[in-house]
Amino acid sequence: MSELTTRIRRITEDLQAVQQQLSSAARPDAPSSERDAVMQEMINVELINEFKTSVDHMRHLLWSYIEASSSKGSLTVSDTLQSVRMQRVTEMLKILQPTVDGAKGSASPEAKSFFDVINTIANSAMDLHQSGKSSKQTQ
Repeated sequence: MSELTTRIRRITEDLQAVQQQLSSAARPDAPSSERDAVMQEMINVELINEFKTSVDHMRHLLWSYIEASSSKGSLTVSDTLQSVRMQRVTEMLKILQPTVDGAKGSASPEAKSFFDVINTIANSAMDLHQSGKSSKQTQ
């Protein structure tokens, strides 16, 4: 068994143990001492946020590996990750749109800079997409 496989098995077991402990403390009939002990440990917001971020990133990476392996070679892990990132950015921009529409004249310098970068990326993506289309049409 490889070092990676061994590590994955160990981390899986650790995650299952953490999940069991948190679930047990969250039960309505859990003793208050158990619930209080878990809540005391959960107070460290920085630790919990780091843990959540790591789990989220790993989930997306694993999903990309699964998608790439099921695509029979037509997609790489990198392609899948890029696609997931584009979906997430699109969702965030849709959420931001009402805020931006409501504050057109009073946007902060940070917001203007952010949207300048988005505009540059969007223009580059469109140029790349258009050049890809035209090269396929000439083939």
